[in-house]
Amino acid sequence: MIVMVGRTKGAALLNLSTTGARLRGPELPARGEAFILKFERVEVFATVAWSRGEMIGVAFDEPLLDAQVRLLRK
Repeated sequence: MIVMVGRTKGAALLNLSTTGARLRGPELPARGEAFILKFERVEVFATVAWSRGEMIGVAFDEPLLDAQVRLLRK
């Protein structure tokens, strides 16, 4: 789930690392937009680094812990 000021969007997690992720979904934030990314018990501040169609690449403000990445990759 992507939480932005005034709206929330669902997104599929396609790829994940400690420093960022690739997401897919309709009407996702534009390049440069900041938001909170929520998956299961993990919440992280992120900024869109690139956008291509319904896919975006995001950079996390603070790296995730390895344990958090393993949890989300299951």
